[in-house]
Order: sequence, then C-alpha cells, then structure tokens
Amino acid sequence: MVDIKTVLETITDTTSSIAAFVQTVAEWIRDRNWINLICLLLSIIILGWLSREGISNFFGEEASQWFIWLCFATGILFSFAVLVAVFNKPKLPLNPPLGEQIAIKGLRSFTQKDSAIFRKLERNQDISSCLSMLKDREFRIGILWGESGCGKSSFLQAGLMPELTTDQSNYRGIYLKFTAKNPIEIVKNEVIKALNLKPQSNEYDDLLAVLNDGVVAANKPLILFFDQFEQLFVHRYQFEDAYRQFIDVLKQWYQSEVTSIKIVMSFRSDLFYFQHEIQKILDYSLSSYNNYKLEKFSPEEATNILQVIAETETIEFDRDYIKQIAETELLGKDNLISPVDLQILSLVINTQKSSEKRGFKKTALQKLGEIEGLLYQYLEDRLILREKSTPTSQKEKLMKVLLEFVDVNELTRSGAFTVTELQAKLQGMNSEEVTKAIQWLELERLITPSQQDGETAYELAHERMIPAVMKISGKILPKAYRANELLNKKVKIWLENDRDSRYLLGIKELWLIESHKQYLIWGDKQRQKQKLLQQSKRQVYRNFGIFGVIALLLMAGWGWANYTTAGQIWQIRRDLAYWSKNVGDEYQSKAAIAFAKDGKIGQMNQLLEQIESSYYKAGALKAITQAYSQLEDTKAALPLLQQALTEAKQIDDSYYKARALKAIAQAYSQLQDREKGIKLLKQAFNWANQIENSHDKAKALTEIAQAYSQLQDTKAAVTILKQALTSANQVNNSHFSYKHRLLEKIAEATSQLQDTKAEVIILQEVLTQANQIKSSSDKTSLLKVIAEVASQLQNSEVAIKILQEVFTLANQSESSRYKASALKAISEAYNQLQNSKAAITVLKQTLTWANQIKYSDDKARALIRIAEATSQLQQTEKGIIILKQALSSANQIKNSDDKAKTLTEIAQAYSQLQETEASVRVFKQALDFASEIKSSYDKEIRLTAITEATSQLQDKKAAVAILKQAFTSANQIESSYYKSKALTAISQVYSQLQEIETAVNILKQAFTSANQIESSEYSNNKSAALIAITEASSQLQEKEAKVTLLKQVLTKANQIKDSDDKAWLLRKIAQAYSELEDQEAAVTILKQAPSSANQIESSSEKARVLTAISQQQAKLQQWGDALKTTKQCPSHDCRVTSLSAVLTEYAELMNPELKEKEE
Repeated sequence: MVDIKTVLETITDTTSSIAAFVQTVAEWIRDRNWINLICLLLSIIILGWLSREGISNFFGEEASQWFIWLCFATGILFSFAVLVAVFNKPKLPLNPPLGEQIAIKGLRSFTQKDSAIFRKLERNQDISSCLSMLKDREFRIGILWGESGCGKSSFLQAGLMPELTTDQSNYRGIYLKFTAKNPIEIVKNEVIKALNLKPQSNEYDDLLAVLNDGVVAANKPLILFFDQFEQLFVHRYQFEDAYRQFIDVLKQWYQSEVTSIKIVMSFRSDLFYFQHEIQKILDYSLSSYNNYKLEKFSPEEATNILQVIAETETIEFDRDYIKQIAETELLGKDNLISPVDLQILSLVINTQKSSEKRGFKKTALQKLGEIEGLLYQYLEDRLILREKSTPTSQKEKLMKVLLEFVDVNELTRSGAFTVTELQAKLQGMNSEEVTKAIQWLELERLITPSQQDGETAYELAHERMIPAVMKISGKILPKAYRANELLNKKVKIWLENDRDSRYLLGIKELWLIESHKQYLIWGDKQRQKQKLLQQSKRQVYRNFGIFGVIALLLMAGWGWANYTTAGQIWQIRRDLAYWSKNVGDEYQSKAAIAFAKDGKIGQMNQLLEQIESSYYKAGALKAITQAYSQLEDTKAALPLLQQALTEAKQIDDSYYKARALKAIAQAYSQLQDREKGIKLLKQAFNWANQIENSHDKAKALTEIAQAYSQLQDTKAAVTILKQALTSANQVNNSHFSYKHRLLEKIAEATSQLQDTKAEVIILQEVLTQANQIKSSSDKTSLLKVIAEVASQLQNSEVAIKILQEVFTLANQSESSRYKASALKAISEAYNQLQNSKAAITVLKQTLTWANQIKYSDDKARALIRIAEATSQLQQTEKGIIILKQALSSANQIKNSDDKAKTLTEIAQAYSQLQETEASVRVFKQALDFASEIKSSYDKEIRLTAITEATSQLQDKKAAVAILKQAFTSANQIESSYYKSKALTAISQVYSQLQEIETAVNILKQAFTSANQIESSEYSNNKSAALIAITEASSQLQEKEAKVTLLKQVLTKANQIKDSDDKAWLLRKIAQAYSELEDQEAAVTILKQAPSSANQIESSSEKARVLTAISQQQAKLQQWGDALKTTKQCPSHDCRVTSLSAVLTEYAELMNPELKEKEE
C-alpha cells in the first residue's frame, strides 16, 4: 500500500520548495538582479531545446503537443505566482504578535492589562518603593532611569499605572510616551483621552488649562508619567516652537508650586545627560526622594522570572540547570541580567515546534546549542523577519554593521563606537544606511548604548552572541567566508613553494580579500598572510603600472590618430595602402597617383608594379609626371621621372607607351635642369622610334619635339617634328583615323619653334595634308589651328600668305556651318596680325556669302560667327558697319528661335564694341522673338543665352530692364523644368548685378517650379533643375538665403528615387556646401550628407556620391570627417577612390604646385 503520510510529506516538501523558488525569483526581481534572471531564462530555453526530442519520443508526436501546452500553462501559472509574490511582499512589524502569550513579550512592553503577571516578575519591591516616593507630599517632579532593556516602559505601564488608576487611589496616573511628534499635542491628547474630557473650540489651547481641568475631572491629583522623555530632546529641532512652548509650560507649572500635578520623567541611562538640561531649566534638585533607578535582575531573580514564564506558558522547567545558566551565561558586566535578555531567551524557546527543543532544561538547550545556539537562532530569526520586508542587500549591510562590533580575530567585542565612528569605518555604505542599521540593531537589543565623552556609543549586547554572529555572517556574507578560505589556501601554497611570485594572489583574488579585509580571521599566520597580501599588491600595482602605461600610450595613439591632422592623414595613408592591394588596375592607378603626390614613392612603386593594364599604367605615369613637372625642386622630380621612364619601358602596347612617353616628355620640358632633361628626352625619343603604329608614333614624337623646343633645343625639335610629320603622312585620311588631330598637334608644336623658316616649311606641309582630308569637320578643325598658328608667326608676310591659302581651302567647303567657322578663325587671325583691312575683307566676303544661304539654321550659324569675329576688330567703326549688315541679314530669318539666337550674338558684339544703346535695342528684339518661341526647350535656351549676355552690359539699368522682360517671358514657359532653369539663369545674372534680394526671390520661384516637375517628364529633369539651383545658390552673397536654399535642395534630393539622379545631385550639393563662406555650417551639413548618400540603392552611384562628399570634406580640411565617410563606402573600389581623392587634396594643400597643372 501507498504510505499516505509519505505522500503528504512529499507534497508538502514539494510545495514548500516551489514556494521558496517563487519567492527567490520574486526577490531577484525586487533586487533587480538581472544576471540571475537572465541566467534563469537561458536555462529554461536551453532545457526546453534539449528536451524537445525526448518529450516527442516519450509521449509521441501528437501527445507531445498537449504536454507542451501543459508546460506553457504551467509557465503562465508560475509567472503569475512570481508576480503575486513581487507585489504582495509581507510587511511584517518589527515584533510580530505573539498570540495569547501574556508572560512572553519579546521586545514589546508589558501593558496595564498585564499587571497580574507582571506582579510575579520580581518587580514588587520596586513598585512599592516607587509608589512611596510618588505619594510623598513633597514630591512634585522626579525621574525614573535605567539601562535600555531594563523594563522601564513595562514598569510604568504594568507596575505603577494599575495602582494609580483605581478608584481607591488618591492619585490619578496618566501614561504618556514621547515620540518624534509635537510634545504639546502628545500631552494634551493623552490627558483628554485618559480623563475622557470634551474639548470645545479653543478653550484647550493652553496646556496648563487642560491639566487643571484634568485635575477637576479626576477629582484627585494627577501623576504624569513621561516615558522615553529623552525623545523630547532628540527630536526638538523638528518642532522648535512646540518644544519651547512645552518647556515654558513646564517652567510655569514648576514655578507655580502647584501640588495637584506631579511629573515623573523616564530616561535611558545612555541619554541621561538630557535630564541635566531639564534640571537646569526648571532648577530642581535630585535626591533619593525623587530619583529612582530601575535595576536589572540578579541570577536568583532571573531564575524566578523564567520559572514564572515556564509555568504560565506551560513549558518544562529545570530550575537548577536554569539557575546555573543564569549565573554563568546570562550575566552582564555588572553581574546582573537584563529583562530583555530573559524575554529573548523565553521567546526563542517558546517558538520551537519540536517538544524536544521547547523547554527550560538541559536537553532542550543543548539541542539548541545552549545560550550561543539560542542567541544564534534569535539573531537568525530577527534577520529573517527583516529580510522579508527589505531587500537581501539590506540584510548584508546590517551584518556588516554588526560585525564592526566584533574583533573577528580575538573573538571578543571590538569596543564601543559612536555613529560617526561607524560611518567612518563603513565607507562602502552611506551615512543614512549606517544610521538606520544602528537604530534597528538597538531596537532588537543586539547592541546596547552607553555614554562616552558626552556621546552615545554602541557595543555588542553580549559576547556570547559572537559565535552566532560569526556563524550567520558566513551565510549572509558568503564572499567574506570565501575570502577567508581563499587566503588560508593561497598562503599555504605560497609558503610550500618558497614564496615564489608565481603563487601570489591574482587581481580577482586580491580584490575579493581586500574588499572583505575587515572580516578576515588572521589566526596564527597573520604575519605571513599580511606579507602575501603586501607582495601581491606590489605585483598587481606593477602590472597595473605596465598596463597603465600601455593603455596610456594606446589612448594617446588613439587620440593622435583620431583627433590630430597628422593622425588622420596617417590613417588615410594606411587604409589606402591596405585596400589598394586587392583592387583592379584602374583603382590602383588612382592610389599610385595619390601616393606620388603625397611623396610616398615606395607605395607608388609597389602599386605601379602591380598594374598589368598598359592603359592604366600609362595614365598613372602621365598624371604623376605632370604633377612632378610642376615642382620647383628638380632634384626631387628627376628621380621620380626616371622611375616613370623605367615603368613606361615595360609597357607593351605601343599606343599607351606613346601616351606615357608623351607625358614624360612634357614633364622633362618643364624641368629647369636642361642637360638632364635632354638626356632623358633622347631615351624617350629612342623608345618612340620603336613604336610600330604610325599614329601613336607621330603623337609621341610631336610631344617629344615640343619638349625639346621648350628646352630651347630647336634643332632637335625641328628634326623630330619632321619625323612626326612623316609618320602622320603614313596615316590614312579616314575620319576615324583622327589624322587631322595629329596634324593639329604638329601645327601647334611649330608655334613653339624659334626657327621661322622651319615653322613655315612644316606649316606648308600640314596645309598640303589638310587639302587631302575629305571630312569637312576634320578639315575645318585643322584649318582653324593652322590659321591660329599662322597668326603667331613673326613674319607677317609669310603668315598672310598662309592665311590666304587657308582662306582658299575654306571657301571650297560645301558645308555652310564649317565654312563659317573657318572664315571666322581666319578673320580673327588677321586681326591678331593687326591687319584689320584683311580681316574686314574676309568678314565682308563671309557676310556676302551668308546672305545667300537659304536655310535659317545655317544662316544663323554663319551670322553668329561673323558677329563673334566682328566683336574683336580693332576698327570699331568698320565693325559697327558689318554688324548693321549682319543685323539686316538676321532680320530676314523667319524662324523665331534662329533669329533670337542670332540677334543675341549681334547684341553681345555691340556690347563688346561699346555700343551699349544698339546692344540694348537688339537684346530687346531678341527677347521679343524669344517670347514667340513655343517650344519650352528652345525658349529656355534663348532666354538663358540672352540673360547671360546681358550681364556684360555696362548700363546696369538697361540690363535690369532686359532681365525684367526675360523674367516675364520665363514665367510663360509651360514646362516646370525649363521654367525653373530659365529662372535660375535670370537669378544668377541678378546676383552678378548685385541685385541680391531680387536674385534670391527669383531663385525661390525657380525652386518652387522645380518642385512642380512631375514624374511624367524626363526622369532626370528634377535633379537637373535642382543642380542648377544649387550652383546658382552657391554664388549668392546672402549667406542665410544661400544656406536655406541648399538645405531645401538637400531635403528634395532625399526624395528623388532614381539612384543616378540622386547621386548626380548630391555630388553637386556636396561641392556647394564645401564652397560656403561659413565653414562651420558647411562642415555640419556635410556631416549629414553621408546619411542621404546611404539611401541610394545603386552601389556604384552611392560610391560616387560618398567619394564626392569625402573630397569636399577634405577641401574643408575636415580629415576626420572625410575618413569616416570613406569607411561607409559599399565596395573596396569606392574605398580606394575616395581615399585617393582625400589624400590628393591633402598633398595638393601641402604642395600647391602639384595642383596648378590640374587646374
């Protein structure tokens, strides 16, 4: 059969365990012990995860689902139980009620209803003596005093008051207990309550009046018992006015010699000095007739009291054994026994559940551990009760305070300490916590107060409590226990290994021991333990010093790297060197150029050696040599150029080899070290001759010839240039061969020769080759270059002759467009030769030819070229005549767009010839025709051209008038995009004319129009319009308006969905911000720009924008911000590109010469 008792016990134990666990979790929550709570949650998760397969196998797949739901429901019930435990924490009183017990009060006082039992507790003689003193006719005021715990409150309430509240008594006693409240209210309320007085209105505001009425109501004299009267003085500063009033009432009463009211004041002996204060105020004397000390009990009296308690509470009692215990274990320093100790002893015995332990007998006390065990249990019970209403940490603090009263090594009381001294000792606790802990320990009679130099000091109540305190401290302060165990173990190992430093304490071990040093038990190895701690500290301090220095150096290095320009640039160089190792040739070439400009030749050479592509290697070499050719320091440039030549020699492709050689040749031509430059040019020439492709060979030789010419070696230059011309002649005449480009370069190179004869010969040959070119565009392009070079010849006659030949070839062109362009160039060349007559002749012939053109577009182009050339004539009058004829011809054009375009150029030419009136008139005509244009696209172009040309007018008033007309016309454009562009252009011109307010207003209208651009228009229209506004706003002189507009544009940029358009716009915005005069604002806004860039979906576009932002930040010398931006790059290629751009900005900032060529 199943044992029902066993089952019930199992259920009870399980329930208790679960309840205890619930309370533990609730305590963790109340104490905010997150580590334990997180570990509990992890344990549940891990256990559930590991057991899921076992549950499924045991219950089966279907049944396991029910089991899981059951577990889930159990978890909810458990959570609910924890929640209830958290919010329903028991608020137990300091001393719990003891049920029907009347003899055992614990720490509570006996009351008047306990008078019968109290009469049996050895206080009869004290009661009689005290009553005799009180009933003496001469007694008016007196004191009752004694140690804390001697039973003063019980004596007053259960001893004296029952004798003074009977009808037969000649006096009426009233018990009053002073607390931290208004003393006048305490006395008034207790008297009224005791005598059942009925106060009306304010008649009882006077305390004496209340007392006098009390005498009348009682019909006998009153004896007032002021219990805990020291509290009046302890709390007097809380009620200063009431305190003074109360003292005045006492003084008035005492001086009146009223005999119907007597007062007995109760004082603790440790606060007896307060009695002297009231004695001095009232000026009374103390004698045996008004001064009664309540003593503690003798062993015999204590034994009698315990016997009464045992009989009353039905507890077994062994008188002989208890008397022995009283004489040996319970005695204090004064060989007397405190009543509260008897109550504590009785309380612990009476609360035992086991009958074997509940008894005043030897077997029971031995099982409880005799007096030490009783004290241990009492101390533990007190702390458990305290723990239920306070966090665990409070119990630990109480134990720390209590341990201060124990010498843990000698196991004796450590002495008496004031509150101030204890607060100084317990640095880990705040003053309020120490004070509250002392108050609780005193209240529980675990410590006793005493007077020490006018201050209250406290000491452990009994030395017999020390073992109990030490035992409980191991439970409540487990870390202190572990510290002792650890120290004992470590000192043993250390000594066994000849005090080797390897066995010293580690930092964690030393921290545990040091933090609980006050609780260490040194024992017989105190000196060795202290030596171990001392040497361990030295080792820890030394290690800390080393680590501290290292940490300091690391912090200094970190600060240097992140908050100094040198450190940030170091990071940029480091990152660029790292990321450029694993990218393609294109990006390695960018990094190589950046390192070259930064003067880091080693990194540059490493990257150049890794580049396999001839194209990118040649491009890098070209950029590097061009940069270094700008340096004034020839010694620094020549070694790099020599290295560049070596790298160029390794290029296989002839075209790219020529490209590299061309750049190197240009660099050498700018070196001031002529001898070395010529020597290296010879090497370049030899390598150029090895190029098989005629086109590439001609290009390289031309550049080398130019370099020779710049080094004033004309002979070599002429020779090489002729070879270049020979190679060029071998190139076919097709459009895609770009032969005309080669001939242009050769023609341009001749202008640098100082040998006029050679120049003419080469130009003549180039002119001959030009005649063979079939493409009109190519031929015109070449003829324009020949005309320009001819105008630079020192021999005017020869130059005119060449120009005549050029004019002849140009006239043979069938294309009106290219013919007009060539004739314009010829006219300008004549003008430069100061041969105005010939220039005018060419322009007249061109004008005659233009009048014959039928097509509006071609005629417009021809007239525009004539106007452009005429504006440069030195003979203004002749030029005006030609412009009038051109104007007349332009008026014949029927197409409004072409006519407006032509009139704009003529008006601009008038302006350059200082004919402002005519210029304004023609501008207005152009505007009239522009207004007739229906196409939004064409209208915007014409209006933009007109407004931009207007800015050159010297008559500002006239310019503003034209702009107003243009503004009116722009507002008529239907397309929001083109309207925005036109308005932006008009705003820019207003800004140039210093009409800032108008410029800002029009730019705002342009922004409004840009916002109205719909998605149905071309996808990039909105971004293009915003870019134009961005560029225009950056030119505004009104800083506030500029910043406002840029912020608005940035906001709209973030709304653009197309990645390409957003990237395009953000790059422009970044550039505009970097150009702000307010650098602080620019820096702030550019810091926000990367967040906008990161919204771009396309990685390539995001990379371009981030590169642009980092470059603009570098321009502002915000190297740290630039570095952070580069780190947001979505790819390695982006990282290298942006880092290269930033490092290039730094290098050019440090050496502006490197930038001049770029510009």
